Amino acid sequence: MKPSTLLVLSLSLLHCADAPSGEPPADETFPSEPTRAPTLTTEESAPSVADDEGGCGCPHAAAEAPRTLADDDRIALEADDAPAIGRRDAALSVVLFGDYRCPFTLRAFPLLRELLARRNDVRVVFRQLPLPMHPDAEDVARAALAAAAQGRFGAFQDLFADGRRQPPSTTELTGLLALSEAQLRDALYSPEVDASLARDRALATKLAVHASPTLFVGGRRLEGLPSPESLTATIEAALED
Repeated sequence: MKPSTLLVLSLSLLHCADAPSGEPPADETFPSEPTRAPTLTTEESAPSVADDEGGCGCPHAAAEAPRTLADDDRIALEADDAPAIGRRDAALSVVLFGDYRCPFTLRAFPLLRELLARRNDVRVVFRQLPLPMHPDAEDVARAALAAAAQGRFGAFQDLFADGRRQPPSTTELTGLLALSEAQLRDALYSPEVDASLARDRALATKLAVHASPTLFVGGRRLEGLPSPESLTATIEAALED
């Protein structure tokens, strides 16, 4: 077993997909310069993600057997350039490509939280995959990266601990990051956040990740949101490699 075997959690058994045709997302999905004001909401106006499986209006794939990832792609995913929770020296890194407005990504968060609570040999890395079908998903992705830049990513994820479906409000974010609204806008569109989004987009394109969430566990690509039992079995198999 390699000391930092990567688990890239590519959750796509149940997922939101950006391009049924298999085409990668268009460049304008990830603007490097602000073209509009962030659409983060107030507490009163925050819309909920639908609870039902078809609620996001996107297709969902059936479960598939794991597929193996090439070594060079595993190395790229293992790079310490994305927010993470867990021990830095953990034997396995679980990398999640997700969209904070996709109900299936939101279902993955409690699964990963429980995983981290019972194991210290796994670290979860979060990569952003805001999909065009969710208009405000990029704003929430930027908020996550802005929180990470200030060392507050764990606190940002805690906002979703109770299964909430709404994106964080501007008031919540200014309080969490101790910023004014003007400073928050600057943080959301900082060069660091732009670069992180571009890097995650490039990785998603290279790996043909078009669905949220998506998992790779020790080089094994899992299409769809796994059951706790399936995830545990895949982790154990990866630890034995």
